[in-house]
Amino acid sequence: MTALERGAVHEAAHCVLAFRFDLDVLDVQLNRDGSGLMRYQIPRRSEGESDYAWQRKCAKQAVMAIAGVIADRKYSGRGVASPLDLRCARRWLGELHAERALAEETAISVTRKLLDQPRTWSAVKVLAGHLVKRRRLTGADVERICRTCGIRT
Repeated sequence: MTALERGAVHEAAHCVLAFRFDLDVLDVQLNRDGSGLMRYQIPRRSEGESDYAWQRKCAKQAVMAIAGVIADRKYSGRGVASPLDLRCARRWLGELHAERALAEETAISVTRKLLDQPRTWSAVKVLAGHLVKRRRLTGADVERICRTCGIRT
């Protein structure tokens, strides 16, 4: 498998879980070297939002942030952690005010379970295929592909 394919799977995993968590994906791009970037609307804490609701949002952000490396490992047997993805995940996990190692272990476990679901993994592979061909997908493209693959928010 090529670096381009691995990068596409990495970015597609971010996209599929972002869609599943009802996050507004703006776009995703894949560069020739396999690096890429998924941009989405980062949620803010609403005035009056309960601690529980905010912590659920934060946990979802962390899971989405590490989805790329988990998918890469599942797809290729090796996963190189993106420093940006890890920083983002740790930042969101810090909002949970939980013991760090336990929070990280839980986020990894949840991410693996989500990506092991056949429909989710199939959507990742389909979206990755589109990304390899087109190199850039809009948020509307991501939504259409996810819905076609049966992913629900």
